Amino acid sequence: MESKLRQVVEDRFRAIVDGLPAMVAVMTSDGGVERANQQMVDCLGRTPEVLRLQKMCDSFHPDDRPRVVARWGESVAAGRDISPRQSLESGPRGRCIGLL
Repeated sequence: MESKLRQVVEDRFRAIVDGLPAMVAVMTSDGGVERANQQMVDCLGRTPEVLRLQKMCDSFHPDDRPRVVARWGESVAAGRDISPRQSLESGPRGRCIGLL
């Protein structure tokens, strides 16, 4: 019974997150992508499987990566979230989009 309830809750969570008009990812403490919603998959032009094999910092513009990695490490150590203000590289041509 508990596993069925857990599955129902997880399915509802996925539906909510995939329905948001924003990019959302669940990250591991080492910067890996555990799960990304469809908006993030579409924006980055990568499959969910490819995203899970990468570190999220791989998706940031090369000029922003050192700062992103440093801020990520600080946020994990302090146990708090960060608000990215960098550029993501998206799609097959590496087009960049800014994040607020």
